[in-house]
Amino acid sequence: MSALPGRVAGWFWLVLTTIVGLALVVAGWVTLQDARDGIDRQVSTINGVPVTLLAPPGDAPHPSAIVAHGFAGSRPLMDGVGLALADAGFTVALLDFAGHGANPQPLEVNDAGTRGQAQLTADLRTVAAWLAAQPGSADSPPVLVGHSMGAGAVVAYAADAAPGTVAATVALSLPSAEAVPAGAPADPANLLLLWGSAEPDRFQDAALAALTAGYPQATAGPVYGDAAAGTARSAQEVSGAEHLSILWRGQTLTAIVDWSSAAVGLPPAGPPTVDLRMAATGACALGTVVLLVPLATLVLGNRPRRPRRQVPWLLAVPVMVGGAAAGAFVGRFADESGSAIPLAVGGYIAVFFVAAAAVSGTLALVLARTQPGVDRDRTPLLGSLLLTAVMILGLALPGRLTWAPFAFVGDRPWLAVLFVAILGAWFTADECLVRRRSRWGRAWLMAANRVIIICALLLAVLVWDAPGFLTLLVPLMVPLFALLAGAAVILAGRTNSVVVPALVQAVPLGLLVATTFPLVSYA
Repeated sequence: MSALPGRVAGWFWLVLTTIVGLALVVAGWVTLQDARDGIDRQVSTINGVPVTLLAPPGDAPHPSAIVAHGFAGSRPLMDGVGLALADAGFTVALLDFAGHGANPQPLEVNDAGTRGQAQLTADLRTVAAWLAAQPGSADSPPVLVGHSMGAGAVVAYAADAAPGTVAATVALSLPSAEAVPAGAPADPANLLLLWGSAEPDRFQDAALAALTAGYPQATAGPVYGDAAAGTARSAQEVSGAEHLSILWRGQTLTAIVDWSSAAVGLPPAGPPTVDLRMAATGACALGTVVLLVPLATLVLGNRPRRPRRQVPWLLAVPVMVGGAAAGAFVGRFADESGSAIPLAVGGYIAVFFVAAAAVSGTLALVLARTQPGVDRDRTPLLGSLLLTAVMILGLALPGRLTWAPFAFVGDRPWLAVLFVAILGAWFTADECLVRRRSRWGRAWLMAANRVIIICALLLAVLVWDAPGFLTLLVPLMVPLFALLAGAAVILAGRTNSVVVPALVQAVPLGLLVATTFPLVSYA
């Protein structure tokens, strides 16, 4: 009888987590689908360039717009911008540049690190010609919208275009103003420049430089020039936005739609619908983690497990610091020539985590102490693979609609195997360091190790010229690490094996790195 209250509490907890997890997943998925309702969607490949066409319902032609993603971006990441324009009455083309998303053609990078501007321009030209021939496109010049690398591409394209062939240009987080000619307010035509207040200063500096190239005395905020003459120009700050979140801020979407509508003569559309897609994606991912509680109980059992070996508290954190420091130091010697790993920033990430895993894993094995009375636990391989597959689906299915393509094209399949193995080694070393009987103790140590890794990467950028792109990923790394750590804590409480919690973190993250970072070839 004494065991009955515990069993009732256990069943209550399993039922509750099942209900909460399913509610989060369903609510997130319904929100994602609702955002796509009312818009016709067509996916094509034009001369090797993957394109998604969004169009308002009906047969009447509409003004057109081309939306270009940034470095390591893709069509899903720009879908919210495209939907806002389509809702306002535009026929919108979203493309995957060379090396990005579902485009298997590598992006050419020279010795100075300059990305293939000729390729970007060629891809834009291909899509512009195709879009102009679509039945749903009006016989009028398109609006060009770009983010980061894509902002630089559309600005360069529009600045070099013949008069009257571009209606307006919108640059989000423009990395450089060097393509904007001085003293020519119509080049690019009707240029709107947006940057986030939480972005590095260089994006604000580039926007203001582009503004003053046309109007030397101009300041941020007002609109200068005349949209009818193609000379309108304005630079505006998006409050509270950083490099990624600027894409789904209401202020950003309103500014894009209003500017674009004015340039082509559409009536004001009013504020776009608030973009809840990223929140919905987060709900799906969080719901998946919550659902791991009943699933892990079903697959692995419900008997709490004690770690057989663990590293003492006072030694675990110094080992973490040592591993991260080793990764940052050795990473400076990473070969980014593309001969070994044809993935942008991939060479650095590979060397960093191999070195970190080697140092922290070796020290963890040496310093771990065997706990008395704990038996060795065999790895439930099939069960762990099943739970890992659930985690992948929880990230990939909503991710493909909002921010990550998960497209295995070109060299990406073998790169996925490589990065799963590398990150698997690091997460296994991490598991050897953080194993504790207390879940809260484990959670604090896991949080510490991930904070240490992020700080090491940022320090390496500042001190040893690690790829600066890593700093822009921090807002994404934090929630992603937290979700994966939550899944690991749930699974680790039901097995003594270090493989199970390592696998559920390494496989999703390895697939994400291999399918999101650009494929490149180095001259």
